[in-house]
Amino acid sequence: MTFTITRRHVIAMLAVVLVGVAAFVAVRLSQGATVRAAQKPLPNVMQCTGKTQSKPTRYVLACADYNSELLKIRWTSWTPQSATATATYSFNDCTPYCAAGKFVSFPATVRLSSPRPTKSGLLFSSARIIYKGPSGKKVTLAESLPTVPLSASVSVTTTTAPSPVGSGYLNTSSTSAAFIQWNSNGSNISGTIQLDYLQGSPPNEQLSANTDPVSGQINGSQISLSFSSGTAQFGTLSGGGFTLDVPQSDGSLAPATFQSATAAQFNQAVSSLNGVVSSANATANQAQATANVESTINGDAAAVASDISGFGDRASAVSSDLGSVTNGLATEKSDLAMTAKAEQGVIAEAKQYPGGNSGQVCADASQDSADADQVSADDDQVGAGDGNQVAYDLMRFRNAISGLQSDYASLQQAETALPSYQPSAPTHAQVNSAVASAEKAVSTAVGQTNAAIDQANAYQTNAYQDAAGAITAGGCGSPPSPPQGQQHIS
Repeated sequence: MTFTITRRHVIAMLAVVLVGVAAFVAVRLSQGATVRAAQKPLPNVMQCTGKTQSKPTRYVLACADYNSELLKIRWTSWTPQSATATATYSFNDCTPYCAAGKFVSFPATVRLSSPRPTKSGLLFSSARIIYKGPSGKKVTLAESLPTVPLSASVSVTTTTAPSPVGSGYLNTSSTSAAFIQWNSNGSNISGTIQLDYLQGSPPNEQLSANTDPVSGQINGSQISLSFSSGTAQFGTLSGGGFTLDVPQSDGSLAPATFQSATAAQFNQAVSSLNGVVSSANATANQAQATANVESTINGDAAAVASDISGFGDRASAVSSDLGSVTNGLATEKSDLAMTAKAEQGVIAEAKQYPGGNSGQVCADASQDSADADQVSADDDQVGAGDGNQVAYDLMRFRNAISGLQSDYASLQQAETALPSYQPSAPTHAQVNSAVASAEKAVSTAVGQTNAAIDQANAYQTNAYQDAAGAITAGGCGSPPSPPQGQQHIS
């Protein structure tokens, strides 16, 4: 419940005042002379002590609790009608409550007006303060200034503090629960406030609790409370509860209503806050867990797509290797033709010169044997050189296929944890198609390479047969034995 605070309550109980400045100019005549008519007097303002003052450089606005004041005042004008100044406006933000709050300061402009004759002389009775609050929005405060000493403006009625209807007074919000309990001694009260409030952000939000001393007074329907021996806050009793006027960070006052309640009701409020904390943290944890799963799924899906894309590079490497095998085989075939031609030449020479040709027949037969060795070297290049390169790149291709299958299995496993999430990823059919195409490419490359090795081995055998034929025809000794052929790749 929010209760209305009247102008009289604001002036009498909260005593939120702005003290201005006064000065007067009197013209004194020489000793024994008569006093001339005085100039029109300049107004003063009243300090919290009840004294009047002109152009103060510092002034407490809230005389009752010292929760707001003007600092570093620099007056730019002071006339019988008004006064203006620049200053630093400092006040308690009262967060989470005034006793635990901190003071904040903002540049401000000040204007005093409405001078009024009083027992203390001519006094300004109205003030306006303009400043920009924490949000940058301009805030204008209109204040009534005291024209009588504070002690004279408050009529105190001593009453006995009522006992709470329940066991205390409770104020709740979506983020806090405050429970005040006190004992009374005449108009004086003393006790404690238990404040439980949300702190931190999900998923690490928690409910913090503070217990602080409370003291104060009750005078009629008015109540003042001080938390942790701090400055007092003022309010109104009504209907078994009370409402405090709490200063806000923008300089305004907001009502905080405490209703009569039991300790069980406070515990229920705390339980509700714990439920809020648990729910918020659980929701945040679930959101984080979901985000983690989505990240895992996206990572696995990207890996699968990358694996499939990489198959093209693997296939290109194998295709290049097969090209080298084909070129090597063609070279070996060409060299084989030379051995066959050389053999025919030696045979013809042997027939032409049965008795020999000064060793030329055997020399040519020896050259044919050297040509056979070249064919054998070509065979090595086809099998041990280009063939082994094919085998190496096929091994990498097979590893890539295994990597795709492993990444896809991880993707499927991750998706079971969050079936509702559908990433942009290759489908099962696309993965199977990619694997089948890759495996076919590997199998084809193995077959083509081994066929080339077989052909290269056959060329080598034929070359040595040609060399043997030439040596035998010329009667040039024992023919050479062909080397062992190259092995298949797998």
